[in-house]
Amino acid sequence: MSDIIELVYKFQEERKKTLNEDITVFDNFKNMYFIDRTRLDEIVKKCNGYKINKLHEDIIYLIDRMNLILLKIRKLYSCFTDNRDEFIMGELTELIYLFVSYSYSIMMINNEELNKNFKIIAFEKERQKRFDKDGIHNIVIGVLRNSFHHGRILHCKWLIEYDKEMIPKLSINFDSDELSLLVDSDGNQRLKAIGEKYIKEKDNNIDVLQLLQEYFFKVKNFFDWYEKCRNSIYKEDIELYSKYMKYKKNIEDEIKRNFRK
Repeated sequence: MSDIIELVYKFQEERKKTLNEDITVFDNFKNMYFIDRTRLDEIVKKCNGYKINKLHEDIIYLIDRMNLILLKIRKLYSCFTDNRDEFIMGELTELIYLFVSYSYSIMMINNEELNKNFKIIAFEKERQKRFDKDGIHNIVIGVLRNSFHHGRILHCKWLIEYDKEMIPKLSINFDSDELSLLVDSDGNQRLKAIGEKYIKEKDNNIDVLQLLQEYFFKVKNFFDWYEKCRNSIYKEDIELYSKYMKYKKNIEDEIKRNFRK
Protein backbone atom coordinates (compact mmCIF):
# COMPACT_ATOMS: atom_id res chain seq x y z
CA MET A 1 0.00 0.00 0.00
CA SER A 2 2.83 2.37 0.86
CA ASP A 3 4.39 1.71 -2.56
CA ILE A 4 1.17 2.80 -4.25
CA ILE A 5 0.99 5.98 -2.18
CA GLU A 6 4.61 6.76 -2.98
CA LEU A 7 3.98 6.19 -6.68
CA VAL A 8 0.97 8.50 -6.65
CA TYR A 9 2.98 11.13 -4.81
CA LYS A 10 5.80 10.96 -7.37
CA PHE A 11 3.29 11.19 -10.20
CA GLN A 12 1.76 14.31 -8.64
CA GLU A 13 5.18 15.90 -8.19
CA GLU A 14 6.05 15.22 -11.82
CA ARG A 15 2.78 16.74 -12.97
CA LYS A 16 3.49 19.87 -10.91
CA LYS A 17 6.70 20.39 -12.88
CA THR A 18 4.78 20.49 -16.14
CA LEU A 19 2.29 23.14 -15.02
CA ASN A 20 2.18 26.39 -16.97
CA GLU A 21 2.31 29.41 -14.63
CA ASP A 22 0.49 31.63 -17.10
CA ILE A 23 -2.74 31.41 -15.15
CA THR A 24 -4.34 34.16 -17.21
CA VAL A 25 -5.30 31.23 -19.46
CA PHE A 26 -8.24 29.36 -17.95
CA ASP A 27 -6.94 25.85 -18.71
CA ASN A 28 -3.64 26.62 -16.99
CA PHE A 29 -5.49 28.06 -14.01
CA LYS A 30 -7.72 25.01 -13.82
CA ASN A 31 -4.84 22.54 -14.03
CA MET A 32 -2.98 24.31 -11.25
CA TYR A 33 -6.14 24.51 -9.17
CA PHE A 34 -6.41 20.72 -9.07
CA ILE A 35 -2.72 19.78 -9.10
CA ASP A 36 -0.92 22.47 -7.08
CA ARG A 37 -3.36 24.69 -5.22
CA THR A 38 -0.67 26.09 -2.91
CA ARG A 39 1.35 27.33 -5.85
CA LEU A 40 -1.75 28.83 -7.44
CA ASP A 41 -2.58 30.75 -4.27
CA GLU A 42 0.99 32.06 -4.07
CA ILE A 43 0.84 33.38 -7.65
CA VAL A 44 -2.53 35.04 -7.08
CA LYS A 45 -1.42 36.65 -3.81
CA LYS A 46 1.62 38.18 -5.50
CA CYS A 47 -0.49 40.16 -7.97
CA ASN A 48 -1.34 43.78 -7.20
CA GLY A 49 -5.03 43.07 -7.67
CA TYR A 50 -5.05 40.71 -4.69
CA LYS A 51 -3.31 43.28 -2.47
CA ILE A 52 -5.68 46.02 -3.63
CA ASN A 53 -8.70 43.83 -2.91
CA LYS A 54 -7.36 42.95 0.55
CA LEU A 55 -6.91 46.63 1.38
CA HIS A 56 -10.38 47.35 0.00
CA GLU A 57 -11.88 44.70 2.29
CA ASP A 58 -10.05 46.14 5.31
CA ILE A 59 -11.24 49.66 4.51
CA ILE A 60 -14.85 48.56 3.97
CA TYR A 61 -14.77 46.59 7.23
CA LEU A 62 -13.49 49.55 9.24
CA ILE A 63 -15.94 52.02 7.68
CA ASP A 64 -18.83 49.62 8.29
CA ARG A 65 -17.76 49.20 11.91
CA MET A 66 -17.48 52.98 12.38
CA ASN A 67 -20.96 53.41 10.89
CA LEU A 68 -22.46 50.68 13.09
CA ILE A 69 -20.89 52.13 16.23
CA LEU A 70 -22.09 55.61 15.26
CA LEU A 71 -25.65 54.28 14.97
CA LYS A 72 -25.36 52.80 18.47
CA ILE A 73 -23.93 56.07 19.79
CA ARG A 74 -26.89 57.98 18.32
CA LYS A 75 -29.32 55.65 20.09
CA LEU A 76 -27.56 55.83 23.47
CA TYR A 77 -26.98 59.56 23.04
CA SER A 78 -30.70 60.29 23.09
CA CYS A 79 -31.23 57.85 25.98
CA PHE A 80 -28.54 59.52 28.06
CA THR A 81 -29.68 63.09 27.41
CA ASP A 82 -33.21 62.02 28.44
CA ASN A 83 -32.32 59.92 31.51
CA ARG A 84 -28.79 60.97 32.54
CA ASP A 85 -28.10 57.40 33.59
CA GLU A 86 -24.48 56.71 34.64
CA PHE A 87 -24.61 53.18 33.22
CA ILE A 88 -25.64 54.57 29.83
CA MET A 89 -22.83 57.12 30.13
CA GLY A 90 -20.39 54.23 30.65
CA GLU A 91 -21.68 52.42 27.56
CA LEU A 92 -21.56 55.63 25.57
CA THR A 93 -17.95 56.25 26.61
CA GLU A 94 -16.97 52.71 25.56
CA LEU A 95 -18.61 53.16 22.16
CA ILE A 96 -16.82 56.47 21.62
CA TYR A 97 -13.56 54.70 22.50
CA LEU A 98 -14.30 52.02 19.89
CA PHE A 99 -15.16 54.65 17.30
CA VAL A 100 -11.94 56.59 17.75
CA SER A 101 -9.95 53.32 17.80
CA TYR A 102 -11.38 52.30 14.42
CA SER A 103 -10.77 55.85 13.21
CA TYR A 104 -7.12 55.55 14.18
CA SER A 105 -6.84 52.12 12.52
CA ILE A 106 -8.24 53.34 9.21
CA MET A 107 -5.93 56.35 9.21
CA MET A 108 -2.98 54.02 9.87
CA ILE A 109 -3.99 52.08 6.73
CA ASN A 110 -4.11 55.48 5.07
CA ASN A 111 -0.52 56.34 6.01
CA GLU A 112 1.23 52.95 5.96
CA GLU A 113 -0.44 50.96 3.20
CA LEU A 114 -2.25 53.11 0.67
CA ASN A 115 0.27 55.81 -0.05
CA LYS A 116 3.24 53.43 0.25
CA ASN A 117 2.08 50.51 -1.89
CA PHE A 118 -0.41 52.10 -4.28
CA LYS A 119 0.77 55.62 -4.84
CA ILE A 120 -1.53 58.33 -6.14
CA ILE A 121 0.20 61.61 -6.91
CA ALA A 122 -2.48 63.80 -5.30
CA PHE A 123 -2.91 61.50 -2.28
CA GLU A 124 -1.07 63.47 0.42
CA LYS A 125 -2.30 66.82 -0.85
CA GLU A 126 -5.89 65.55 -0.79
CA ARG A 127 -5.47 64.03 2.67
CA GLN A 128 -4.12 67.31 4.06
CA LYS A 129 -6.94 69.28 2.41
CA ARG A 130 -9.57 67.06 3.99
CA PHE A 131 -8.07 66.42 7.45
CA ASP A 132 -5.58 69.16 8.34
CA LYS A 133 -7.71 72.27 7.87
CA ASP A 134 -10.60 72.45 10.33
CA GLY A 135 -9.27 70.68 13.44
CA ILE A 136 -11.83 67.85 13.56
CA HIS A 137 -9.21 65.16 12.86
CA ASN A 138 -6.94 66.71 15.51
CA ILE A 139 -9.70 66.48 18.13
CA VAL A 140 -10.80 62.91 17.31
CA ILE A 141 -7.31 61.42 16.98
CA GLY A 142 -5.13 63.91 18.84
CA VAL A 143 -7.34 64.42 21.90
CA LEU A 144 -10.12 61.83 22.19
CA ARG A 145 -8.06 58.86 21.03
CA ASN A 146 -5.00 59.85 23.06
CA SER A 147 -7.13 60.62 26.12
CA PHE A 148 -8.56 57.10 26.01
CA HIS A 149 -5.19 55.58 25.18
CA HIS A 150 -3.49 57.25 28.14
CA GLY A 151 -6.38 56.59 30.53
CA ARG A 152 -7.17 60.28 30.91
CA ILE A 153 -10.69 60.44 29.47
CA LEU A 154 -12.21 60.75 32.97
CA HIS A 155 -10.52 64.15 33.29
CA CYS A 156 -12.75 65.48 30.53
CA LYS A 157 -15.97 67.16 31.58
CA TRP A 158 -19.19 65.83 30.04
CA LEU A 159 -21.95 68.43 29.85
CA ILE A 160 -25.62 68.29 28.89
CA GLU A 161 -26.72 71.52 27.23
CA TYR A 162 -29.87 72.66 25.47
CA ASP A 163 -30.19 74.63 22.26
CA LYS A 164 -32.81 77.33 21.55
CA GLU A 165 -35.42 74.68 20.80
CA MET A 166 -34.58 73.01 24.16
CA ILE A 167 -33.14 69.98 22.40
CA PRO A 168 -30.45 68.42 24.63
CA LYS A 169 -26.92 67.75 23.42
CA LEU A 170 -23.98 66.04 25.07
CA SER A 171 -20.85 68.17 25.02
CA ILE A 172 -17.30 67.55 26.14
CA ASN A 173 -15.04 70.08 27.80
CA PHE A 174 -11.26 69.57 27.76
CA ASP A 175 -8.83 70.74 30.42
CA SER A 176 -5.26 71.89 29.76
CA ASP A 177 -3.85 68.35 30.11
CA GLU A 178 -6.09 67.03 27.34
CA LEU A 179 -5.28 69.99 25.11
CA SER A 180 -1.59 69.14 25.40
CA LEU A 181 -2.38 65.94 23.48
CA LEU A 182 -3.09 68.03 20.40
CA VAL A 183 0.65 68.01 19.69
CA ASP A 184 1.42 65.12 17.34
CA SER A 185 4.23 62.67 18.03
CA ASP A 186 6.44 64.84 15.81
CA GLY A 187 5.50 67.98 17.77
CA ASN A 188 3.56 69.53 14.89
CA GLN A 189 2.68 72.94 16.34
CA ARG A 190 0.66 73.97 13.26
CA LEU A 191 -1.80 71.10 13.79
CA LYS A 192 -1.98 71.95 17.49
CA ALA A 193 -2.93 75.53 16.61
CA ILE A 194 -5.68 74.29 14.25
CA GLY A 195 -7.10 72.04 16.98
CA GLU A 196 -6.99 74.81 19.56
CA LYS A 197 -8.76 77.15 17.14
CA TYR A 198 -11.55 74.56 16.63
CA ILE A 199 -12.01 74.19 20.40
CA LYS A 200 -12.02 77.97 20.89
CA GLU A 201 -14.66 78.44 18.19
CA LYS A 202 -16.83 75.92 20.05
CA ASP A 203 -16.18 77.70 23.39
CA ASN A 204 -14.61 74.42 24.58
CA ASN A 205 -18.05 72.77 24.51
CA ILE A 206 -17.92 70.29 21.66
CA ASP A 207 -21.07 68.42 20.64
CA VAL A 208 -19.72 64.85 20.69
CA LEU A 209 -22.30 63.36 18.33
CA GLN A 210 -21.86 66.14 15.78
CA LEU A 211 -18.07 65.80 16.01
CA LEU A 212 -18.11 62.03 15.37
CA GLN A 213 -20.66 62.31 12.56
CA GLU A 214 -18.63 64.97 10.78
CA TYR A 215 -15.46 62.92 11.16
CA PHE A 216 -17.13 59.76 9.86
CA PHE A 217 -18.30 61.53 6.69
CA LYS A 218 -14.82 62.99 6.23
CA VAL A 219 -13.30 59.50 6.39
CA LYS A 220 -15.91 57.92 4.14
CA ASN A 221 -15.73 60.66 1.51
CA PHE A 222 -11.94 60.54 1.49
CA PHE A 223 -11.84 56.79 0.88
CA ASP A 224 -14.55 57.07 -1.77
CA TRP A 225 -12.26 59.56 -3.51
CA TYR A 226 -9.25 57.30 -3.05
CA GLU A 227 -10.99 54.23 -4.47
CA LYS A 228 -12.12 56.08 -7.58
CA CYS A 229 -8.55 57.21 -8.23
CA ARG A 230 -7.12 53.79 -7.44
CA ASN A 231 -9.63 51.95 -9.63
CA SER A 232 -8.69 54.19 -12.53
CA ILE A 233 -4.91 53.97 -12.08
CA TYR A 234 -4.79 50.25 -11.27
CA LYS A 235 -7.64 49.20 -13.53
CA GLU A 236 -5.67 46.42 -15.27
CA ASP A 237 -4.48 44.92 -11.95
CA ILE A 238 -8.01 44.90 -10.56
CA GLU A 239 -9.44 43.36 -13.74
CA LEU A 240 -6.77 40.64 -13.70
CA TYR A 241 -7.59 39.68 -10.12
CA SER A 242 -11.31 39.70 -10.96
CA LYS A 243 -10.55 37.32 -13.81
CA TYR A 244 -8.78 34.93 -11.43
CA MET A 245 -11.73 35.03 -9.04
CA LYS A 246 -14.11 34.36 -11.92
CA TYR A 247 -12.01 31.36 -12.99
CA LYS A 248 -12.09 30.05 -9.44
CA LYS A 249 -15.85 30.45 -9.15
CA ASN A 250 -16.42 28.68 -12.47
CA ILE A 251 -14.32 25.72 -11.31
CA GLU A 252 -16.07 25.51 -7.94
CA ASP A 253 -19.49 25.75 -9.60
CA GLU A 254 -18.50 22.91 -11.93
CA ILE A 255 -17.40 20.79 -8.94
CA LYS A 256 -20.76 21.39 -7.25
CA ARG A 257 -22.69 20.43 -10.39
CA ASN A 258 -20.70 17.22 -10.78
CA PHE A 259 -21.16 16.42 -7.10
CA ARG A 260 -24.95 16.63 -7.43
CA LYS A 261 -25.03 14.15 -10.33
